[in-house]
Amino acid sequence: PEAAPAAAPAAAPAKPAPKPAPKAEAKPASQASTASPPSSPERGERREKMTRMRQAIARNLKESQNTLAMLTTFQEVDMSGLIKMRKEYKDIFQASHGAKLGFQSPFFLASAYALKQIPALNAYIDNSTNEIVYRDYINIGFAAATPKGLVTP
Repeated sequence: PEAAPAAAPAAAPAKPAPKPAPKAEAKPASQASTASPPSSPERGERREKMTRMRQAIARNLKESQNTLAMLTTFQEVDMSGLIKMRKEYKDIFQASHGAKLGFQSPFFLASAYALKQIPALNAYIDNSTNEIVYRDYINIGFAAATPKGLVTP
């Protein structure tokens, strides 16, 4: 069964960012592993038992998500500062890195910041134990267009 979205907890203090893992030796593509990176002690999780009321709310929200049409909400954001920065540095960036400077990196940074500030956004419900699992780490995946098709690095 799919996990229902976690409800936001009462004001939870933000956790400090985990220390970066030591860099591993690069392997040729033919030897690269497709497995997930190994867990480290800094990649912890905190579990919180759900009350019966919270379980009922989660169950009903998930049921409505599965059976009703959902509405998407869009928020406007002032990107003028980001657009100005991109115009100023795009040629320098492309000359030094061989790639265009896009908006993806700032969006990832903003997303990671939001996930740190509001831990419930990075949580999931473990239906087998009726617990909300708050992750102390952030993984963001994306697909990149290449001449050979989409790649998820």
